[in-house]
Amino acid sequence: MYVTAAVISAIAAIAAFFARGSDSSPRVSISNGTVIGTSSDGVDTFLGIPYAQPPTDSLRLKRPQALSHTFGTIQATSIPRACPPLKVRADPQMLSQIPPEIAGHLATYFQEPTFIGEDCLTLNVQRPASVTPNSKLPVLVWIYGGGFEQGSTQQYDFARLVNTSIALEHPIIVVQMNWRVSAFGFLGGKELQQDGSTNLGLRDQRFALQWIAENIEAFGGDPSRVSIWGESGGSMSVFDHTMINGGDHTYNGKPLFRGAILNSGAVGPALPVDAAVAQKTYDTIVDTAGCSSSTDTLACLRDLPYEAFLNASNVTPNMFNQDGVAVAFTPRPDPSDNFFPVSPDEVLVSSPPKVAPVPILAGTMEDEGTLFALALYRAPTKDALIDIIHGIAPTCPRSTFERLFSFYPDEPSHGSPFGTGEANELYPGYKRNAAIAGDLCFAFQHRLLLEAVSDIIPTWSYLSTYGRQTPLIGTFHGADVALLATGFIDPLYRAMVQYIVSFVHHLDPNVISKMDGGARGLPEWPRYGKKNKDMMQFTDQGLQIGKDDFRQEAFNYFSSQISQMRW
Repeated sequence: MYVTAAVISAIAAIAAFFARGSDSSPRVSISNGTVIGTSSDGVDTFLGIPYAQPPTDSLRLKRPQALSHTFGTIQATSIPRACPPLKVRADPQMLSQIPPEIAGHLATYFQEPTFIGEDCLTLNVQRPASVTPNSKLPVLVWIYGGGFEQGSTQQYDFARLVNTSIALEHPIIVVQMNWRVSAFGFLGGKELQQDGSTNLGLRDQRFALQWIAENIEAFGGDPSRVSIWGESGGSMSVFDHTMINGGDHTYNGKPLFRGAILNSGAVGPALPVDAAVAQKTYDTIVDTAGCSSSTDTLACLRDLPYEAFLNASNVTPNMFNQDGVAVAFTPRPDPSDNFFPVSPDEVLVSSPPKVAPVPILAGTMEDEGTLFALALYRAPTKDALIDIIHGIAPTCPRSTFERLFSFYPDEPSHGSPFGTGEANELYPGYKRNAAIAGDLCFAFQHRLLLEAVSDIIPTWSYLSTYGRQTPLIGTFHGADVALLATGFIDPLYRAMVQYIVSFVHHLDPNVISKMDGGARGLPEWPRYGKKNKDMMQFTDQGLQIGKDDFRQEAFNYFSSQISQMRW
């Protein structure tokens, strides 16, 4: 019998209606129970679905554990609990430098989640309201940023992105998970290593990806068409997942993901989990918690009341304080476990690099370092800055930083925000400090990754320079998140999302643009190559093709010395 497209559409609509139940709320049955969500403006949203046991009591500072029982029917309609962050205590003098209008831009960095607690291992799913279990839509998994100190799913609503994908006739499902940050997720030290409980936040993310592989089909997704996407620490996490287990990204014999998108974060060189810097943080928390006299300090930390452990962890400086520029909580290699055995930069020097062979779309903001340079006001000279950075990475010879920083002129016109001449010099050396911080922590790590893998993996690179006129901070770290959240500037938002959606569907950002005889209207995004260094630039004047070769001399020296510059 011949069945028309209209009949097929009607059948799908009927199936979707009955999947919602009599109250028209979307509901999905999975192995652990039934989740009921909400529907608004063409998007179904399911909030706070448990993907692991609560990491509380004896499971605190332990690897994530599978749910041991069904949860029946849950209303996945409330804001989920965020994992406990490191408390943000910005240097008061740093804040006093900043004009009120700029402080408004930074508000989200200093705003703590509204609802936090240890029972936080949940994920959110947002999908087009018309899907059925047979839709098999590609899935985009978001991993939030926050320097591994902060972040939660409370910050992000991807309904706009889902609706834009529908308008592009390439609908997608977006999933995001909460994962442990700060001391709850990345506490180091020999005690955690001996217990087999290192890099817990990364293990949470991996566990969530396995949940997606097992359950996303019930939501209308295709587990064989998953891409992972992150910003800042989330972007570093995305790269980490390409190198975990020696680059083996499979689960039950099938890939967990097939594409990777990295916004402002890549390699993240780090000292081992039992290095002195990691052990010092552990010992400080143990001492603050009153566990120093215990014969088993790790068991003592697990036995503490939640508030006591949280307060003890908060003695650690955060990243918006000069003493916290050396992020205390970060993925660290654990040679005793194949999960994350080496520093990420070490992976890239093998031939070929031991990474999952998935296409990569990656980029940075032009002024990644401005926010972090705000806290470096006590370093008006290069020598002062070298003292700070060498203190963070004491195993690296001081002469290495002296040589590297010599490539950065003291004149404000050469610094960040770039392209702003003599303007925006907040304090003597601010723009130089911002340029150095942005290159070391973001731009150069991004280039190092792409140069290492572009010969064996399809890669596309970008640089965002929109909003360059923003006083003091320019195109700051996180400007892309603001673009996605607000849809402003609209042409750039639509261009970025079209490229992303095309990548998620086709593992190529250009396919949608070529449809309908090229009527979709975006320029060809050239693939990155170690020799051509082609990149897309998102500017206030529109889209342009440029070269990823700025400050090349400094990069060449950085890349030759990165194995020493771990902290």
